[in-house]
This record gives sequence, structure tokens and C-alpha cells, in this order.
Amino acid sequence: MDRRTLALALPLLAACGGNSADQDSATSEGSTAGAADEQRAQLVDWLGFEPPQTAKLDVLYTLWEDQRTPRSPADGAGSARFVGPAPEAEVGRPARFELDYTAGPLGVAEGGAIYLQAPPFWGWSTPQAAEPAAPGYTTFECDAQDLRFEARAIDTQLLVAVVRGRDLAPGEVVHIVYGAGPAGVRVDRYGERDTRLWLAVDGDGDGVRALVDDAELAFDVAPGPASRLLLHLPATAHPGETITATLAVVDGTGSDRVEFEGAIEVEGLPGDEAPRRFEFGASDSASRRIEVVLPEAISTLRLVARVLDEAGEVLTETESNPCRVSPAKRVLFCDLQGHSGLSDGTGTPDDYYTYARYVGGLDAVALTDHDRWGLEPLETTPELWDTILAASQAHDEPGRFLALTGFEWTSWLFGHRHVVHLGAARPLLSAFDRDYDTPPELWAALDGTDSLSIPHTLAGGPVAVDWSAKPPLEIEPVVELVSVHGSSDTPADPRRIYSPVDGHWFEDVLGRGYRYGIIGSGDGHDGHPGMAHLSAPCGGLAGILSEDLTRAGLLEALRARRCYGTSGARIVLRTSLASQPMGAQMSAADVGPEPQLLIEVFGTAPLERIEIVDETGIVVAVDGAKELELRALVPIPPPAAGGLLRVRVLQTDRHMAWSSPYYFD
Repeated sequence: MDRRTLALALPLLAACGGNSADQDSATSEGSTAGAADEQRAQLVDWLGFEPPQTAKLDVLYTLWEDQRTPRSPADGAGSARFVGPAPEAEVGRPARFELDYTAGPLGVAEGGAIYLQAPPFWGWSTPQAAEPAAPGYTTFECDAQDLRFEARAIDTQLLVAVVRGRDLAPGEVVHIVYGAGPAGVRVDRYGERDTRLWLAVDGDGDGVRALVDDAELAFDVAPGPASRLLLHLPATAHPGETITATLAVVDGTGSDRVEFEGAIEVEGLPGDEAPRRFEFGASDSASRRIEVVLPEAISTLRLVARVLDEAGEVLTETESNPCRVSPAKRVLFCDLQGHSGLSDGTGTPDDYYTYARYVGGLDAVALTDHDRWGLEPLETTPELWDTILAASQAHDEPGRFLALTGFEWTSWLFGHRHVVHLGAARPLLSAFDRDYDTPPELWAALDGTDSLSIPHTLAGGPVAVDWSAKPPLEIEPVVELVSVHGSSDTPADPRRIYSPVDGHWFEDVLGRGYRYGIIGSGDGHDGHPGMAHLSAPCGGLAGILSEDLTRAGLLEALRARRCYGTSGARIVLRTSLASQPMGAQMSAADVGPEPQLLIEVFGTAPLERIEIVDETGIVVAVDGAKELELRALVPIPPPAAGGLLRVRVLQTDRHMAWSSPYYFD
């Protein structure tokens, strides 16, 4: 296994000029312009081409430097174990971690170092040795009197302890306590299984380190107390059929596996004159699936669920999303991008797929961990990729739930894309592999397959997409317009993406003549697919119009652009123009001299307005009148050849939905 560390998660001091651990490491802010120019020149020489203006060259250089830096046999040697059983940790409660590091056969040279890395993404206390009363206080001790350790925090969640006095001899044991002070350690914001602490060792003191390969430092983080209630319905259904409502109790940030004992009543179930009561025992799962038989004469179903105390008083309540009941083509709610603890997310692949179906109530989900971003990159750790494939196979049930595989092509040159496999699972193609490090090379590798490339974070953070290469729409038919990072539609969006770059908004992409469709997806890192918006300012979902809940059905709908995106809210949106659904390509003459656009919206909050947008901007605005539902036949200006038409929905809670455009020849 290649245990090389990944920049930002565990940055190499060697990437800052070969400084050893007892020297001050350079930071990007302190780098001189000359050093940046030299790094750029080295990258251009390695790449063989000039990078685009939007490239994040500092990140790419650190990754490249990490890859090409040799390791000493002493780097990463030794073993690490918890003292006693794996520690107990719980969201919102202080914890304490005791572990022993045993030096490897070459020991650790004086001036070498041991690095303690807490999980680097979700709010853990940074290990520190300066303030005993503060969170994260960490101690390093050894029985030998002539050994000491100079410890200090050098980055977020990262501490280095430099060996002083003499070499740490082979077999000597260093006792480490993370959370040694009264404040303990602040743990993950999200409950998860199989997270871990990481140790790395610079065995020869040259400033280069590697993860300790023989480390058993995995443990679980229990969720916080039960405090939220979720209730999900399918987006649409046909009259008379049986659907499944998904009811789940979670903690404050949406984590499942909470302890819950009590009663929940559900109001609005067809045929029930009074709310139906469901009892949950101490040993029961805190989620439940409820079969609902729809009558023939119903157009919309909305349910209300309430948690009751022993006296029958309401502790908390929630309303479901709307289920539109009609003979029309189904809308499937899907989250086609998210991350587990195998890269920079939370939890296991098994938990990810379980949450998507039994808590998130999704029709389909894709797990798209990064090719090279995390402490053990998928690119160099094939057994992790095998874990994802096995979890997908175990949870996949076409016709009921699709557990899709994919990966994020994490290009710091051209912007991030995720690849979703809608046929057979295929090998990972890394943006760090010189054979696939440009979009045309990625597209060529996907040509002739049932896998799609989907660009995301189009207009901003963490890196904007470079649009210089025209996409092949069979391979890249849609963009992820909105996610946990925000919306990339226009600068006026209320939940716009952070660190935006002018000229990279979706309206700019359309101006290039690229005929993309639109989806949203979470790009969630909290282990809660379909629910990224619970603990973030924005989220994302894809609404896909397909009667067929199979990979082939999703592939056909996405290539036809018969899809829309939301900021996480389960808004039902349909449009029809000259009997054609959203995403259709048609002749401008086909819509007639006095065209009308049929819009149907079923909101999760009162509707503020609906905007009809062409290539020039907003052409019609419809007042939502603070209603939950709208069905309107709206006169529109005749479209121009080469033009487009799309719909934006804005609710009073600032959640939005965006239809794929119609394109006119």
C-alpha cells in the first residue's frame, strides 16, 4: 500500500523547501513571488502546457512535490495502538485518546519527528502542547530519561513532536495522550463509524514523513441526542399505487443511529381519520418505512409527523415534501455526488448508501470519493476502491433504489468533475495521471461507455471550471449547478457559490453555446446524502424525469437533459412547451407565433416567484403569491433560432429550483 500523505490533509514540510520538523515551515502567504514563479515554471515543464488562469497551482505543486519526494525506510516505520479498547467518542462531548507508538527497526533519529493528525476535515480540536487547559492538549512521554519531545501545532488538526536528546531506539515506546487536559478533545460534528487518528513519522529528520503503516487507530463517533425528525415522500406517484414514506429521527446535524424511544404520529395518511401512531422501542431503529396506498382521486400528498412525549404533548414536528400524484412521467430524487471517510467525507461507504435510502429517502445516489484528496488516496489504494464497489453491489436494487459508483476527478488545473457510472463499474481515472489530466483525455477514456462526466463548482470555490474545451454532450450532458458550495447560475443567486470568478457563471457557459442540462447534487461531506442542506447554507438535489428507475433509465434521461436541480429542497418542477419536456432541442418554428409555457411547481415552502429566462435574461416573472403550488400556462415571447428558455423557482425560504433549458435551432 502506498501510504504517502496528501497535501493540506497532512502537508509535507519537504514541499516547503526541505525544512526539517524543527525549523519554521514556510507558508503560502510567506512565499516570495520568485518562489511562486519557480514553482510555476517547474509545473509547466512537467505538464508540457500552460495552465489556465483559474488553476490552483499552489495546491497542484504541493501534490506533485509530495508524489516525487523519496522516503527513507525509517519514514512511517513502527506501529501504533490505542491503550486498551478503542475509545468512546460522541458528537458534542469531550473525549480523551491514549495511544502508544512503538519505534520501528530503524528507530527515529534525533531531529526526526512523530506527527499526530486528527481527522482533518470536520472540526476536531487541533492537537496542541502549549495550553494544558485548552481543548486538544497533547502530551508525548517515554520512560527513558534522556529523551524529550518538542511538540507544537503546525497546522489545523496537526501536531509535530521532534525527538531530542538522542535517537529514539528501535522498539522504544512513546505514550501519547490527545486530550490530556480537563477540556479533552472536541470531536467530529457528525456521527460516523470507522474514523481514525493518524500517526506519521519522519524517521531520519529530513522533514519528509510517511503515515505509519501498522496503525490500528480506528474508532466510532456516536451521534448526538435525537433532536430532529425527517419525513420524505417520493417526488411523484401514479394514482392508486403504493408508495413508501421514509420516517427518521436524527441528531441536530442530521446524523442517524441515534437512540430514540417514544411515539411518533403521522397525520394525513390516506384513509386515516386520525393521525396514525408509531411506537419506537429502545432496541428499534430510529428510522421506519411506511407503506402508503394512494387513492385514485388525489393530486398531492403532504404528511405531518410529530414526536410525542409520555403525556401526548408534541415535542417536535415536521412536514414532508409534496408528492405530486398524476399519470405524468415520474420525477426521481437523486444525489449524484458525495463523499465518505475514504476521502474527505464522513463514515463508511456502507453507511453512505444506507443513509441515502433509509434516512434520505432517495431514489438513487452516487458515492464519488476523490481520486487524490484524503489521507489515503483512492488512486494509490485500490483496496479502498474495492470497498466502494462491494458496498454499491450490496445496496443496489434496480427498480427500488440505485446505489451508483463513481469518483471525483479532482483537477486543480481545469476544475472538478465527478464521473458517475450508469453501466458497469469502471476503473478510476485520476486527474493526477498524465494520461487523463485534461478534460479531453478524460472524455476520450469515457467515450463509448455508460459513464458520465459532470462538472461542478462551475463559478468558484474551491476551483472554478475552465471552459476552453467544448464538451461532448453524450459524455457530459449536464452540469451540477448547485451543491453545498452554493449556486453557480448567476451572481444574483441568494445562495451563490463562494469565491466566484467572473466569466464562469452558468449564464456565461450558455453564452459559449454549450447546450448543457442542469442538475443539483449535495457534494456532501457529512455522510448524509440528500440532506447536505441540513447543516450547511446550501445543498443540492437532482430531479430526474424518468419512469424507469434503472441505470439505463437515468442515463437516457440525463442525456436528454430531462432533469432539473434544486438547492436541497424537494421541489417538484415540470415544464412543457409544445408538448416537449424541459431539456428538449427543437425548432424555434415548432412553438408557433404565440407560444405558451406550461409550468407546474409543488414547493416545500411558499413560492416567491417563478422566472422564465432566455439568452438575454428574465423575460417573464410570475408571482408565486406565497402559495405552495402553482400550475400556470404562461405566454412567452417567440424564441429565436439559436436561443434557449429555462425556468427558475424561488421560494420564500430562499431555496431554489432550476430547470434544464430548452434549446432552439
